[in-house]
Amino acid sequence: MKIDEEKLLTKLDNLWKDKQCPICRNSNWGIDNKIVTPVNVDENKNIELGGKFSPLIPITCDNCGYTIFINALKLGVLELDEGDKNG
Repeated sequence: MKIDEEKLLTKLDNLWKDKQCPICRNSNWGIDNKIVTPVNVDENKNIELGGKFSPLIPITCDNCGYTIFINALKLGVLELDEGDKNG
């Protein structure tokens, strides 16, 4: 999986009306081109791997570091490779 960066920028530009950071009011953001996902931790503080995941794109304020995550799947900006297309 990888991000269709052109599609991502177009979608964000159309959807994200107020691009001001809620912390510092800066309007400059850095968009990571890697997909990340949170991991589950059980009651014994063990990291649980496997199962479904949320493909998230980090977007970080260039001034203060405030970070938001947007779901790449919900936004429709993932490029699937041949293995993903075939199952």
